[in-house]
Amino acid sequence: MDKGEQNAFMFSMENMKSNERINTKLIDSSIVNQKTLRYVIIGLIFIAFVMLLLILFFKENYFITFLSFITGLCGGAGLRELFSKLGKPPETMDNDDK
Repeated sequence: MDKGEQNAFMFSMENMKSNERINTKLIDSSIVNQKTLRYVIIGLIFIAFVMLLLILFFKENYFITFLSFITGLCGGAGLRELFSKLGKPPETMDNDDK
């Protein structure tokens, strides 16, 4: 009986260790995915910004169209609400219960 209990204890210890190693690998892989995604997004934003600057410098005729395009992107992305919130004066808190 004693040997069976010892084997069960060793099995549960090895099972916990293997689960810990698997969970550690899962966490490490998600961190790598997050870093890769962040670098890709930052790279795409940088490339888009450089392309837009090149268009502005070398195709001056498209300046008005470019500004209209950027305005449309900002309006479509909901940035209008962000700017309206930034432009509002701060609301004071009223202590009276009404």
